[in-house]
Amino acid sequence: AAPDAPPAHVPAAPAKVVDTTGAGDAFVGAFAAMIDEGRAPPEAARIACRAAARACETLGAQPGLPRRAELALAD
Repeated sequence: AAPDAPPAHVPAAPAKVVDTTGAGDAFVGAFAAMIDEGRAPPEAARIACRAAARACETLGAQPGLPRRAELALAD
């Protein structure tokens, strides 16, 4: 996005919350990976929100980190 572009609102993904430990790590990791792949920031943020939501649905930080296939990425 251009530096002067207006901010984009990206809503949170729905989740059945069990444990929020690791949700931030899941978001940042997914966002960075998607930016590295060349995706636009709003799309990367939507995917990262899904990753954070999935992380909340499992007890524990490491077990809750989603795998790429769980994020339903359109390649």
